[in-house]
Amino acid sequence: RIAFGHLISQKFIGDKAKVKILREGAIQDLELTLGSLTRVVPLGMDIQDPPYLVVGGLVFTSVTVLYLRSEFGEDFERNSPVKLLNAMYSMAESPDRQVVVLSQILASEATTGYDPDDFFNMRVHAFNGKPVNNLESLAAMVQECQASGSGSGSGSGAEAGSATSSGSGGEQYMEFEVGDHYKELIVLERSAVQKATEDVMKQHSIPAPMSADLLNHVSGHKEKEETD
Repeated sequence: RIAFGHLISQKFIGDKAKVKILREGAIQDLELTLGSLTRVVPLGMDIQDPPYLVVGGLVFTSVTVLYLRSEFGEDFERNSPVKLLNAMYSMAESPDRQVVVLSQILASEATTGYDPDDFFNMRVHAFNGKPVNNLESLAAMVQECQASGSGSGSGSGAEAGSATSSGSGGEQYMEFEVGDHYKELIVLERSAVQKATEDVMKQHSIPAPMSADLLNHVSGHKEKEETD
């Protein structure tokens, strides 16, 4: 007998493989083209600058092994949150699937009331009720929300929580659903986000509200939608 692992090791990406499958009680012979595995958390990065997105003082990024190592040290497999480690060994549901996290909160007018010590390295699940599949999708939704019009009034996100529960969150506020063991809502008032983002960038010498590669992807996606 030959070990199945040995058979797999003899194949390469792009090779053909003949397999037998049982489908609806019948045996079928198929020929498959082998591809690479896509992990939710990639083992490395093929870009020089890590991706990031700044929204009113909230700093988002996508999780990679390099990110985990920078946050939790060389022994990151022992020190990282269990949920992030589980994601690291999971296969992606689609090629563009990523684990997006709220890396940290920088103090601003928009984030008043949110303690940075309570919100960091938290997985992002949804924005205004829509699932976040990757950092690009989050950036695109944030841009669309900002471009759709300005909300009325100004104030801190923490104070806005009760207002969003009454049904106005989709228009006036930005809601980020984050968390690991249990999910929490971070709510920012949309009218305060743009100025807060500019203030944070100036204070912390951040050159742009998002990384260059992310901006190119989001801009390209927007141009394609406008063309269609």
